[in-house]
Amino acid sequence: MYDIVAVDDCSAIRQFLGSLFEQAGWNACVLEHANEAIDVLDREGSLLLITDINLPGMTGAELAHTARELYPEMPIIALTASVRADELDQNDFTCILGKPTRMVELQRVLSEYLRECKNEMSESWDC
Repeated sequence: MYDIVAVDDCSAIRQFLGSLFEQAGWNACVLEHANEAIDVLDREGSLLLITDINLPGMTGAELAHTARELYPEMPIIALTASVRADELDQNDFTCILGKPTRMVELQRVLSEYLRECKNEMSESWDC
């Protein structure tokens, strides 16, 4: 299981996210297409999904909606430059961050959500 599955069609953003995840020590899968993310979530699982909104083919909003139906408890974060928060279905997203975003801020937000996910997982395993 991955800590994070991230989707962005911009190679520079994917590189940025990959570096951030590696520096933080998170097990992550960074992808270009939303349909790839659905496949990875089905096969491997993830604690958290982060996605751009304007993706070719399946959009980030469509990805979030599909992921929310399949994994209702998983935090889903939008990372977008061109869509206003009021244009997105708030039920599908846990958090909406604008681009550009500072690495420190993104790392803080992701750390909080991952910590919550891992705490919930360990509590559910208590006997």
